[in-house]
Amino acid sequence: MSGAMSKRRVSWRRTGVLGVAVVALIAVGCSSNANEEIEADEFFRPGVSSFERPTEQAADEAPDGAAEQTDAPEPFEPEGEPAAPAGDDGAPVGDPADDNLELAEDIVRRYLSVAYGYSLELVCGGFCNATSNALDRVGFLSDDRTSVINIEVLAVDAEAPPSFEALEAIWAARNVDNESFRVETREETVLPADGVSPALLFEWTIDRRAVGGFQERYKTLITVVGPIAYLINGGGIAEAFLDSEPFVTQALESFLARPNPPSLPGTFSRWDFAFAYDVESFSGEIGSRTPTPSFDSGVFIQQGPSGQLEMILSWDSIGEALFSPDNAIDQALATGGGSVAVDEQDRGDVVVGGETARFAVIDSIDPNGVSTEVLAFAWYCGDSGRSFVLQLFNPEGSAAAFDPESIDFSCTVP
Repeated sequence: MSGAMSKRRVSWRRTGVLGVAVVALIAVGCSSNANEEIEADEFFRPGVSSFERPTEQAADEAPDGAAEQTDAPEPFEPEGEPAAPAGDDGAPVGDPADDNLELAEDIVRRYLSVAYGYSLELVCGGFCNATSNALDRVGFLSDDRTSVINIEVLAVDAEAPPSFEALEAIWAARNVDNESFRVETREETVLPADGVSPALLFEWTIDRRAVGGFQERYKTLITVVGPIAYLINGGGIAEAFLDSEPFVTQALESFLARPNPPSLPGTFSRWDFAFAYDVESFSGEIGSRTPTPSFDSGVFIQQGPSGQLEMILSWDSIGEALFSPDNAIDQALATGGGSVAVDEQDRGDVVVGGETARFAVIDSIDPNGVSTEVLAFAWYCGDSGRSFVLQLFNPEGSAAAFDPESIDFSCTVP
């Protein structure tokens, strides 16, 4: 591979690739989760204060889809428990979380993570906006942008799970960024939704005004169910905490998780293939030929901590006789209106996950003059009838030194 991986510098519109990927991720941001009718206009990453000041809120009103929801997916219910009774509008009735809720006006929605099987109830009047369709991290932003609920998942050993102290240390590394952090209350309890899973519940404050943020207050629930630990924050700007607390409490008390989820953090295995990814990055999936991903087509995207694009994996159903790996690479590199011609010496054959693949190496320059190395691989999984194209942006080290065996991919789910 190293002999074939001679690279050449090409000036092309790499922003086309980046633009399509990022715009698609935002535009279809909610299409792969249960809040399909809710628009998402920003990401929320834990540990970063993303609230807007009151003077800015008026210019950024709630999306049109926030007022109603149609074709809501069937919520996940734990095995052996009946679904909550629903009214004519599909909203649960008799919800003990808040007897004063006017359900005719405040739609109760249940967010369902297909990958990990968790769900929680949200009152639309409080939290309508799903802020990302990420695999391992998802957030909900209140309509007035003063409060958030966010969830992160971590893979753990179900037979010997880490202590709450260890999990809290991981949580703190992601959420605590200055010495003003204070724990106000703390208790070891159980997950209210199942009454069994051990949980740590604490309330805390932090002052981020010195860096242009706010005085903030949160409730956090840390729990382990099966092979996954869940880190859940709810709260936001301290002066708005009393208004958001009922919704936060409802979400924490209704949180459910499967003991045996279909996926684990670090392995994307939703559509009958398996692909390892970096859990420290921001990973999500979007639709390709259809609004939402499916067995037949889809896109997996991974972004770095500051939002830079790291990886795109796309798959598509196609007859093997019609599949050309070189054409698939060229099409992927030209996505978004850019164009690039790859010389034959910049291509080669490698093995990815046991499958013969073609690769191409591009050293591109974006309009700002920044050099970016792109590796592209294309292969076909005969048993599933699908093609795969993987693009790696700025791989560590030189292209010649990159080992394709480090790509952990399987045409089938183990």
